[in-house]
Amino acid sequence: HHLVNKSLPYLLLAAISFLSLPQQIIAQESEQAEVEVVQKKKFARIKSTEKKIMMKALRLIEKGEVDNENDVDEISDGIASLIELGECVIPKCLTSFPRMAKVERQQHLTRVLDSILLDDELHIALELCNRKTTNQVYAYLMQRWTDSSREDREEVLNNYLSIDDEAVQYHCVRGLIQLGDKLMVNACVKIIDSQWKDNKQQLRND
Repeated sequence: HHLVNKSLPYLLLAAISFLSLPQQIIAQESEQAEVEVVQKKKFARIKSTEKKIMMKALRLIEKGEVDNENDVDEISDGIASLIELGECVIPKCLTSFPRMAKVERQQHLTRVLDSILLDDELHIALELCNRKTTNQVYAYLMQRWTDSSREDREEVLNNYLSIDDEAVQYHCVRGLIQLGDKLMVNACVKIIDSQWKDNKQQLRND
């Protein structure tokens, strides 16, 4: 009887450690999964040969001819080249918005980014932004955030709602209303009333 009592704590310890073992394994697995998720911090670097193709493609988008009668569409050729190069052109696309805006062709950059910038990697694109980044880029990224299912939507949209640009605020508001934050909805209604009387109907549609 005395022996049983003595061995009981060891048995209990063994049982407890055995019971906690699956949880430890699960915790380790989830940690590994988290590591895999956060590992990617940059887009692939562009090679010198790819850079030449990219610069040519951007020139086609900026200055290329479109002649439907003769089946010439250099803009589409430029877009296709950039999409084929993939994620390595994302940083340059983001910084090329002002250049394309001058000739009213920035919408072609958004077509490229829609194809090669994944929702899961939007944060990498946002981290590339700096003081020189135009509001058009922020508006595009907030639009993508709003239309994504990312878990950080509310946090990011709240942060960028303060940018003094109608298009940026518009997409932030749209996303926050979709998320159904009542306080934000009230704040958004005030912004809409004060700034965008013309856009009210559009927001309802969205």
